[in-house]
Amino acid sequence: MWGFSHNLSMIATGCGTVQLESHHGSQVHCIVLQNILHVPMACMNLVSGIQLDKAGVMSTLGNSLISLMVNRKTIVEGRIINDMYHLDLKIVPPNTIPLAS
Repeated sequence: MWGFSHNLSMIATGCGTVQLESHHGSQVHCIVLQNILHVPMACMNLVSGIQLDKAGVMSTLGNSLISLMVNRKTIVEGRIINDMYHLDLKIVPPNTIPLAS
């Protein structure tokens, strides 16, 4: 992993899909990320800019702000906090089905 340390590694304990929700203006956007690694020891969630680019997401950076767009429409924005871009997203918990008693 470049940029963090020469011998830094963490264990991923699972791989799956996560649904995120963003609010931009009066719009609510659902974002689904697939092949997400679950790394319990990670202190924050990271999203690969390269994977977003491959999925057709365009990013604009400047003035300590970031905007992510699909089809030229902004779907989420964020800003720099502690030298990292923080996106205005929340994780949508998976649907739970109550067990019959």
